[in-house]
Parts: sequence; C-alpha cells; structure tokens
Amino acid sequence: MDYTSIFNYNQFILQEFFNSNNETWLKLARYYRVTYGNRSLSYLERKFYEWKNGDYHLTELMRERILGVMPLFLTEDAQNKLRIREELIRLREEQRKYERGLNEFLSTIKQVVRTNKLQRSRYEKPIKINSFELFIQAIKDELEKINKLDINELRLYHNTDEERKEILSISKYILKINLQSVYNHLKNDIELVSPYFKKNSFDRFKISYTALFGIYDIDFVNKELNQVSFPSFKLSSVVSNNKYDEFTEKYLANELKDIFHKRNENAVDGFLTTTDMDIFLSKYLELKSNQDCEVKMKGEFNGEIGILKMSVEYIPPKFLQLEINKKRYAIGFKVLLTTLALIWIGESDNWEILIALWFFTIPGGLALYSSIKEDFDTIKELQNKKKFYA
Repeated sequence: MDYTSIFNYNQFILQEFFNSNNETWLKLARYYRVTYGNRSLSYLERKFYEWKNGDYHLTELMRERILGVMPLFLTEDAQNKLRIREELIRLREEQRKYERGLNEFLSTIKQVVRTNKLQRSRYEKPIKINSFELFIQAIKDELEKINKLDINELRLYHNTDEERKEILSISKYILKINLQSVYNHLKNDIELVSPYFKKNSFDRFKISYTALFGIYDIDFVNKELNQVSFPSFKLSSVVSNNKYDEFTEKYLANELKDIFHKRNENAVDGFLTTTDMDIFLSKYLELKSNQDCEVKMKGEFNGEIGILKMSVEYIPPKFLQLEINKKRYAIGFKVLLTTLALIWIGESDNWEILIALWFFTIPGGLALYSSIKEDFDTIKELQNKKKFYA
C-alpha cells in the first residue's frame, strides 16, 4: 500500500474482496445470503472470478453491495492498513495546519514591521527638525505610535487570540529596536561633537549637523550642538511562549542581526572621531596664532547617521587695520582732489562753465558722494570685524 499516493478507499475495499481468503469468503457469503438472498449469493459466486479476471463488467448494483458488505469482514491486516492510513492523514493535516499557522504568524510580523517601520515614501514631505527639543519629541511621538499599534483589523485564520497578542508584541519590539538604533547613532554623533564647543566656545565657527531620520529631516546649527542631554532609551526583552517558538526565535534573531549589523556598519563607516576634531581645531588654532595670514577652513565629516559640517574664518586684526587705513587714505584723496578742483575753478573764475556743464557735474558729484559714503560704510564694517576677531 503506497501511503504517499492518492488513496482510493473503494478500490482498496474491492481489492480486499477479490483477494479474500476462504475463511473471510465463508463469513461474507453467509452474511450476503441473509441480507440479499440465495439467488443473489449464487450470482455473486458465479460471477466472482469473471469480475476478478476482468472478463465481465461489475454492475453498479453489485459494486455498491460489495462496498457495503466487505468492510464488515476486513482482515486484521487490512484494518491495520486503514488505521495507519487514517493516522497518516490526520498527522499530515495537523502538519499542514501547523505550517499554515506558522506562515501566517511570521508573515504577519513581517507585514506589521514593514508597514510601520520608520521610513519615508517618495511622495511624503519630510518633517523639519531644527532643535534638540523637537528631535526628542519626535522620538517620543514614534514610541507612542508603536505603543498604540494594533492589528485587530488584520484577518488571521490560523492563529489564536493569544498568538495574535504575541505577533503584536514581537512586532512592537522589532520596531522599537529599529527606533533605538537610529536614536543611538545620532546620540553618539552629537555627544562626540558637543564637548568641543562646550569647552572652547568657538563662536567664530559655523556648525551644522544634518541627518535623514525616517520621515524627519534633521538640521542642527551651532547652539543646538552645544548643550544637549539625551534621555535614556532602554528596552526590556520580549517574551514569547507559543508553539512556534523555535522559528520565532530564529526570525527575531535574524531581524536583530540585520539591525545591529547596520548599526555597527554605520559606526565603522562613520568618519567623525575625536581625532578628526582635534586635527581640525588644532590646525585652526595654529594658523590663528601666527597672525600672518587669513584663515578659511571647511570640514565635512560622516557620522554614524548624519553629516557634520564646520567652517571657520579668521582675519588677523592687523590685516583689517591695514584695510581701514587704505579706505581712510582713499577718502582723504577723494576729498583733497575735490577741494583742489573747486579752488582751481574759483581762482580761474570758471563757474559759468561749471554751471553750463551741470549734466556732467551733478552726476559726478553724486557719484563722488556715493563713493565716499561707501568707503565710510566699509570702514565701519572693517572696524566691527576687527573688534570681532580681536
């Protein structure tokens, strides 16, 4: 009996009938006589070997009678075969039910994580974050979304209510681990940068830190990188207790492996280190201390999740004083030249010509006034810069 093939119960009963031994046949014949009469039994006996050898067509009536009688006289071996077959069918159905349940269990977790993961669609406008307080609030909002997550609207056909609760619990845990990972990346970057600006107060520096954080677009500038205090973000481990535990643990381990691999990869690939900061700042201080050149420096560093950009400009006060003196000399020269021109006109009595050429002299005078005013404004700006860089 091939237990892997499609089982035909009626064919099995007919085979047992035509292969029955003498003892079974005698029992069956007595029962058949009582049930259907002597004439029917005689017909059965007469046609038996013709049916068995395929020489005569088995009528539908005789087929139904044999299928009705023979199960009562199956041998112990035949009954065992049927019991084994029924047990195999039962076990196979249980296995299929288990597999359907397992597939639904894991695929639902994947679906919930995928649809609620912190990510931005190409049609979604990013939410701008330009302060540390807004960033912390965004983390709290995302945590609240995860905590309020529910899957009652999902149709589950092969999992119990208790298993549904575990699906939700595991999904929330994975989503929180993802959120925690992004939070830790940004925390590491900011905490590495912040002490330098707390300690040195580099007010001439322009600093910005930008990062894409799911649906959020982070842009911290200057003071937002100065004094920050990150709240703790700790998760308790998830507890699972169901018939799919073996596979659930493997799936969860695989998800966490991917998350932590990405976290470690970002940490390794990030170029923002204390060494980089020390080199950049020490070079700036060295050039500044020489007082013999202007300093313009820019730096861009890849952090674990974002990018830190720094720029600084320094002009030695003596350079600025030189520019101030140049502008003063320029003003003096323009005033002196104008004065001499007016004295010459007065002594040569050429006022008529000056008045006649008013369409030249008036625009020229306005241009001269504008130039002198611009020089005074430049001097004021240079004096402010000198005070700033002093």
